[in-house]
Amino acid sequence: LAPQEIDFSFSTLPRKSYQSRGTEFDISRYGSSSAGLQVTFTSRTLGKCSVIGTTVFIVDAGTCTVRATQTGNSKFATATPVEASFVTANEQTISFSVASIGTQTFGDAPLDLATLATASSDLAVSFSSTTTSICTVTDTSVTYIGAGKCRVVASQEGDTNFDPAPNIAREITVSKGTQSTLTVSSTTCTYGTELRLTTSGGSGTGMVSYAIDTNSVSATATGCSITSDGLVSTSAGTCAVIATKADDVNYLSKTSASTLITLQKAAQTIA
Repeated sequence: LAPQEIDFSFSTLPRKSYQSRGTEFDISRYGSSSAGLQVTFTSRTLGKCSVIGTTVFIVDAGTCTVRATQTGNSKFATATPVEASFVTANEQTISFSVASIGTQTFGDAPLDLATLATASSDLAVSFSSTTTSICTVTDTSVTYIGAGKCRVVASQEGDTNFDPAPNIAREITVSKGTQSTLTVSSTTCTYGTELRLTTSGGSGTGMVSYAIDTNSVSATATGCSITSDGLVSTSAGTCAVIATKADDVNYLSKTSASTLITLQKAAQTIA
């Protein structure tokens, strides 16, 4: 008897997902005999798929293995059975919670999100930000670039064995940050000359305002006051000044320490 071979493969079979359960397809296009005889198909994994005639019925997610046989006839010998498999992908879900981290603060170090989200498939979860003015995400690290609501989306695109997971979005509250130290940088002036006050430090875009520290026990000048242009006094000595930089969208307000400004005696002339 002449030999025959079976050509059987699912290499061109479209991907089957978890939603394919209960569906069916014709298997005859995937297997044939070199003798042109009809091939018989049987399921080797009845919990995953069944075969009736040349129709495969998908029962559940997982690996479906089918055996193809051909028993020959008066001219051709029985062919060696060939088995082929395809995978019906499982569904997966993502668990993602930010409850444990509480409120974050603008200026905090980047936060690793990897410990906050897992996929039921054990595949790695990816993250992205939909509020890039508040936070950005690189790999699994979220960086806060502003105060407000940081919205992070966790996703898992699946693989051969798992369907993509439904995305899960969570919001992280980012509170305003603390400004850097604010210092009154003006330290001396001459009596009778108005001193334009300046500061160094602070953060953000808030306006700076000044006030006389009336509680200071170190100030010696009298009549210290703040005008629209700066500091004036009715005598020489020292005035205690406090600066405050207002809050803005990202920072809380900041007040400096009380700073003594020396008003040196003015020179006089004799006419």
